[in-house]
Amino acid sequence: MKEKILLGIQKVFFPLELVALILISLKFFLEGDNQITTGVGFILLAALYFFTAYFSPQPGISRFAGFSKKILGVALSVSVIGIYFTFMHLPGAQTMLTIGVTSIIISMIFLLIEILRKSETANLVKFSVIRGLVISICSALLLYFADFNA
Repeated sequence: MKEKILLGIQKVFFPLELVALILISLKFFLEGDNQITTGVGFILLAALYFFTAYFSPQPGISRFAGFSKKILGVALSVSVIGIYFTFMHLPGAQTMLTIGVTSIIISMIFLLIEILRKSETANLVKFSVIRGLVISICSALLLYFADFNA
């Protein structure tokens, strides 16, 4: 029963992630005030990352790698909400981005240690590592370039 749920989540995750990224990118291509589509995209993406942290569809990973993936999922969720707060000029954006980037870096170090210990783990966590790198780079750039005092 649990395997069926995990396979269902795995099949639905990538299309929902694509929908969220399209909703977010509409902010840059549509004119006018489209805060609702942007907000829905960011919230959907954060929810996906949060829930995939606890519903890991890879039964072959160790407990250490599973714990690192949980940290990474929550950190990705916090970073995505921090990016959304930055775009909306809401208070707390800098704090969320700092916590998110720091947590992503820590979990990435743990995952890289696990990959070096067991080479078969590399294929199981490669998408998590790629997501972590992309979100952490975006968050770090926003932390560096965004004006949080405005």
